[in-house]
Amino acid sequence: MRLAIKVTLILLLLSLAGVFVGSFVFFTSARDIMQETIGTHNMHLVRQSLSEIDQDIYEHIGDWELYSKGTVTQVIVSESNKEFEALEDMQKYIDKQEREWTSSAPETITPFMKGLMSTALSARMREKIWLLEESAGYKVYGEVFVTNKYGAVVAMTGKTTDYFQADEEWWQKAKADGISVEDVTFDDSANIYAISLANKITDEEGNFAGVLKAVLNIREVVDHVKGLRAEVLYDEFKITQLELISGDAKLIYSTEFGSVFFDDLPEDEEDQSYHFELIEGKPSSGYQIIQEDPEGEVLLAYTVSKGFKGYKGLGWLLAMERDAVEVFAPIDKLMRVVILSSLVVLVLVLVVGFVSFKLIITDPIEELRDVARKIGSGNLSAEADIDSNDELGQLAREFHKMSVKLRLSKEKQARSARQRRVRPRI
Repeated sequence: MRLAIKVTLILLLLSLAGVFVGSFVFFTSARDIMQETIGTHNMHLVRQSLSEIDQDIYEHIGDWELYSKGTVTQVIVSESNKEFEALEDMQKYIDKQEREWTSSAPETITPFMKGLMSTALSARMREKIWLLEESAGYKVYGEVFVTNKYGAVVAMTGKTTDYFQADEEWWQKAKADGISVEDVTFDDSANIYAISLANKITDEEGNFAGVLKAVLNIREVVDHVKGLRAEVLYDEFKITQLELISGDAKLIYSTEFGSVFFDDLPEDEEDQSYHFELIEGKPSSGYQIIQEDPEGEVLLAYTVSKGFKGYKGLGWLLAMERDAVEVFAPIDKLMRVVILSSLVVLVLVLVVGFVSFKLIITDPIEELRDVARKIGSGNLSAEADIDSNDELGQLAREFHKMSVKLRLSKEKQARSARQRRVRPRI
């Protein structure tokens, strides 16, 4: 194999190794940087969105807390408490009203119910939620009602499922803690998925007087998630999926289905547990690459609700999934372009290197070889036509000096031989 080919192959192997090792190191680092950048950005997006949801719920709680301290509310509740205290058998009265209430058809409004719905407080609450509905374009609150300190309804915007509320957990929690927020459930009275907000009502002396409950439509929460999806779709590439999960692992909303669901996550699906199990022992916000067969890898960014100020939150999880292939498409495309460009440049360099090596190294060596052969065959006048100052030029000049010395030596020997032949005998 010719020397030029050997050297070219060695350079080719070294160059290829350099290109691929360098590209691997560079693009692995670039992929990690892109994953960190996009993952952190997505994490901040979901954290901000869930924080806004918590803040809105807190503001709703505060709004009704102020309402529960209003004069009309306190007067009506106080009057009801006095009336109940004057009853001979309060529990018998409550039981009687409860039986009549729950035994009536859902669409039936009895005179007793109508009387509760006709109070000044009921009218004010209906006006308030009607104005909110007009502003939002949908029913923000399914219902709002107030109980006295014995758990009996004293004012309401619409018919509730029960008359007696003191046996409900939310009522007892509001009485004990001042505020109660129930996770999403389907409210039979309002016929919507909703969050129940309850505030403790106190009299002028600060004593417990009753509870105000407002049933907040979950649509406002869902609109926040939809807004996040629209924002990211506008600014960047598509989202694989956005999911809002309740603290007890129930699906509140998913962009995959496009509507509100509230079912237990399927036990037979591999990905049903990642929402909580993968983040167990980790920070409340983060991101990671997970494998979801058969979809492949996805970049998951998540955050867990921590509430806002006095509202402690419900432990909701907001997760954003993005297809890893799509996330890393720009860096993968760049990698292909760089490798292809490197190979083109490498081929050009090798061609130029081969030609240059042949002209500068191989051809002079071959010429010196031919000169050496000629000298060896007796042609001492042979001379290499190499005009350079490098080692090959020096070698060519040494060859020339050697051939000159050999020629002179040969000529001297020839003269001596002739002289011996013509020398006269004595």
